[in-house]
Amino acid sequence: MQKVAVIGWGNVGYHLSLELSRQSIDTYVVCRNYHSERHTSEDEKNLHLVNSFAELPNNIETIFLTVKDDQIATVASRLPKKMIQNASVLHSSGILPANHLKGVVPNYGIFYPLNSFSRDQDFHWAGVPVFIESGQERVSRFLHKVAEGAGARPVKNDDLMREHLHLAAVFANNFTNHLLALASDMLNKRDIPFDYLHPLIQTTVEKALRMDPAKAQTGPAIRGDKATLQKHLSKLEDEDLKTLYRQLSRSIQKLSTDESDKEL
Repeated sequence: MQKVAVIGWGNVGYHLSLELSRQSIDTYVVCRNYHSERHTSEDEKNLHLVNSFAELPNNIETIFLTVKDDQIATVASRLPKKMIQNASVLHSSGILPANHLKGVVPNYGIFYPLNSFSRDQDFHWAGVPVFIESGQERVSRFLHKVAEGAGARPVKNDDLMREHLHLAAVFANNFTNHLLALASDMLNKRDIPFDYLHPLIQTTVEKALRMDPAKAQTGPAIRGDKATLQKHLSKLEDEDLKTLYRQLSRSIQKLSTDESDKEL
């Protein structure tokens, strides 16, 4: 049976480990919180939580590093020398180059799923792009098999494309989620249920997936409704939120103008 190790038990490491185990791959997870997390593996076949590198089998074939970007090289340098002579060490960073571990370990590569992971939320791999690169053909075949087994979409890695996608993903996911958090906080302070916005949020996402998001834009900024814009600003007491509101409104108007110019 293929033996792999996952270093890191955060959002990505957690869901990747569960999926590898589900595919009947013998999966060893180096978990900092080994003792408190031990119960997690009870019902997961082929999933083994260990406390240190010393507890990993010597015949590990693939090592997934799912730690923070600034820790990847450091953690890789601490892996047992005997183990990395045969194992391929892969990072899961959206922004670092595939050869980030060149000179640190003999065999390196990347396995990067482009999505958002949360420990307390079930994750569905279907259709998720997974960027893959390895200098070892057998490892590359294995990684493609893992991605396909999860129902994901294996993609041959391109560092430049991945960098641009990672930046765009920050806008599409992280910034969008932060705006939702601000909206939730705004309503909570006034004891207004956030779930009143749920249908609107769902409609917004569905429209963005069906059509060009720029053409789906609605609201006072794109209409040039100055009276509503000013009324909204008067309701905001936080100066940072006022600045953000103005900047986003100007950005909506600018993009709308740019899109109109393209059609001329």
